[in-house]
Amino acid sequence: IIVTPVCAHQLSTRSMVLAPERLVTVQLPRGSRKHLYLAVDGGKALRITGTERVEISCARQSTRLIRLTERNFYQIIYQKLGLNPSVDYGTSAIGIMNLTPPESAVIAADIAVKSGDVYLGFADRFTGTVIITGELADVTTALTEIVNYFRDVLGYVVCNITKR
Repeated sequence: IIVTPVCAHQLSTRSMVLAPERLVTVQLPRGSRKHLYLAVDGGKALRITGTERVEISCARQSTRLIRLTERNFYQIIYQKLGLNPSVDYGTSAIGIMNLTPPESAVIAADIAVKSGDVYLGFADRFTGTVIITGELADVTTALTEIVNYFRDVLGYVVCNITKR
């Protein structure tokens, strides 16, 4: 079971992978007069009140999937993110950064495009998210330049760059 928070803007908020036998319960604290909304797999959000709960478990049945397209994972991601379709997907990379305070994304985007041959796919000063694409070496250089500038010039505490 994979649980992913929606609109997770902090680096410490990540998807959780749970054992298949786990039971996930979503409910408000007892006596709460508030409500929450639960959306599953992009479906319509359901309103949950303080007297209701939702239990989530692995299905007993399995689903077989088929491939309906010859496009690979990266081609699909590039298209969905509205990124540069002319990039060679076999040697390309996607660099994603989340910065705090979120306005720092503007500075990071500026450094990225000036540091090398990268394409700025997304920069959001409200969430602090920056997405760049290009050849692996160019994306790595751009991310390194951003991290170095924020650490050395602005005095930020920075994280190591990771590759997956």
